[in-house]
Amino acid sequence: MQSKPNNVRLIPYVEINGARTLPDTFLEDVFDEMVEQGLVSVVFSEVHIKTSADFKGMMRHPTNIPVFVVQAEACIGFAWLNGVCGTHAYGHFCTFPNGAMSAIEMGEMVMGYWWSLGGPDKHSLEVILGTIPAFNERAVRFIQKLGFVKVGEIPKLFTNPATKERCSAVVLYCMRP
Repeated sequence: MQSKPNNVRLIPYVEINGARTLPDTFLEDVFDEMVEQGLVSVVFSEVHIKTSADFKGMMRHPTNIPVFVVQAEACIGFAWLNGVCGTHAYGHFCTFPNGAMSAIEMGEMVMGYWWSLGGPDKHSLEVILGTIPAFNERAVRFIQKLGFVKVGEIPKLFTNPATKERCSAVVLYCMRP
């Protein structure tokens, strides 16, 4: 766990000796917050996450490496890596409005954690990739502020949940600092 000001800490969601680092009720609350904020179809635009059980299953899937940003007992955001291959992976973020830190500060905290994976001398990741539906301009601006560089767009890769039309994916990457 890493701590930051305002009692904010990162909690990797892993299983240790048969027990998860966060209880099921925590993940259920996170999913409920996503529903309340209208974020489920935006964050999971091409993944069929409809219930808290779907969300828990996804976070537990062995191909995902989730981390939760927690202030006191409340989740203020989370992120996960997947598609890990060699020295790259795909990064995903979700932040909630809070008084503790900005989304950019949260993203920087998560990126620092991701870059630290593998130990001080054995850097596991050199590149983090992102593919974001083009309609989610806010998310594109967010990760560009974290240092991601736009490469281009892939037509018709995603479906816009509001219009049900196919839309482009913005492709971005960030190199280890």
